Amino acid sequence: MRFIQPHDHLARPLSERDTCTMAYVHRCIAPLGKRAIRNVETQLLALDTGAYIFPVSVNNRSVVDNSYVVSPHTAYARYTQFEIEQLQRAWLTFPLTLLVKGLGEYLKYAKVDEIVHVNNSLVSTNLYPKSWLGQDIGQIRDFMVAQYPMQSLAFRSLNDYQHRVLLEHFKAQGFMAIPSRQVYVLDVSNEQNAHKISQKRDVKADAKLLQQHGYTLKKGNELLPADFERLEVLYNQLYLGKYSTLNPQYTADFLRSAQRDGWLDLHALCDNLGETVGVIGMLGDQDTVTTPIFGYDIQRSIEQKLYRVLSYQTMLNAMETRRILNFSSGAAQFKRHRGAVPCIEYTMVYVRHLPKRQQYAWSFLSKVLHHIAVPIMQKYQL
Repeated sequence: MRFIQPHDHLARPLSERDTCTMAYVHRCIAPLGKRAIRNVETQLLALDTGAYIFPVSVNNRSVVDNSYVVSPHTAYARYTQFEIEQLQRAWLTFPLTLLVKGLGEYLKYAKVDEIVHVNNSLVSTNLYPKSWLGQDIGQIRDFMVAQYPMQSLAFRSLNDYQHRVLLEHFKAQGFMAIPSRQVYVLDVSNEQNAHKISQKRDVKADAKLLQQHGYTLKKGNELLPADFERLEVLYNQLYLGKYSTLNPQYTADFLRSAQRDGWLDLHALCDNLGETVGVIGMLGDQDTVTTPIFGYDIQRSIEQKLYRVLSYQTMLNAMETRRILNFSSGAAQFKRHRGAVPCIEYTMVYVRHLPKRQQYAWSFLSKVLHHIAVPIMQKYQL
C-alpha cells in the first residue's frame, strides 16, 4: 500500500477499472487551483492498494467556503440548513434550525474538517467498483491512520442498496455510519428491469420529448472551446443559482479537462436554433452511472421540458449499457414515477485514533442523523 505519482501505475498491469480510475488520478494529483473548482481547497493524492487505485483528498485545516465534497461541516451544518429552509414548515424548521446551528458550532470545535477522504473524486457521488468487497479496509485504515494520525478517515457515497456488503465490512473495522442524504437508484442492470422501466407511462412520454421539441444532443468530443463556458453557466444557473453555492463550483476549465481526459462524458442539449440550453456530464464505470454535471437554462419556459429531456438521456444511457443509475437526491416524486427507489447514503468514518472530544462529536452527529434526519428524509421524501 502506497501513495503513487502520475506514472507509477505503469509498473503493473491495469484492469479496466484501474484505467478508468487513473483518469481521476491524473487529474487529482495535478495542482488544484481556483481555475478547476472555485470552492474546493484540499490536497489531492492517489492511493495504490495493490488491487485498486483511489483518489484521496486531505484537509489539514478548516476552510470556511469549502464545498461539501471535502467538508463535513458544510455537508452536515451549512447545507443541512439550506435543506431545512426548503421544507417550508415553520413548526419544523424553527427547532431544526436551532439544532443545526448548535451542531455546526460543535462540529467546528471538534475539528471535523480535518479529514482524509479515500475514493473522493470531488463530485457529488463517488463510484465504487463492484468487485471491491472491502476485505482490505482494515489495511487501508491502518495505512492512512499511520500517515495522518490527527485526521478523521472517511469514505463518502456508500448507499444501502448497492453497498450492503461494503458497509458491513466498514462497520466490522470500527467505522461509524454517518447518514448523508437520501438518494434514488434506478436499477436497469438487467434486461427484465430495463424493459419494465421503459414501459412506464412517464418514461414513454419522456422518450418522445427530444424529437417533439426539436432538440439535438452534441457529444463532448464535438464541443468547441467556447462551448465549455456556456456549459459552466448552465450548471451554475441550476446548482448554484437555484440550489446552493455550497455545491462544487466547477469551472469551464474543469469541464474541458474532464472531457479531454475521458473520465466525464459531457453532452450539450441544443434547441432548434442551435443554442445550447442544457448540459449533462455522466460519470460511470462498468456497473454504475451518475450525473454530477447537470444544468439547463432556468429562464426558459417549463413547457420546454428541459429537465425531463436531460434526465431521460441519463436513464437511456443506463438502460442501453445495463448499468445502475444513481439518480442522486432531490426531485423525489419525478424519480419515483420513473421506477427509482430511495435509499440512504452514508459516509463511513473512522475516528478511534483521535482524541475523545472528536470521537464524541462524530458519535453525536451519527445519532442525531439516524434518529432525526433520516426519518425526516424518508417522511418528506427529500
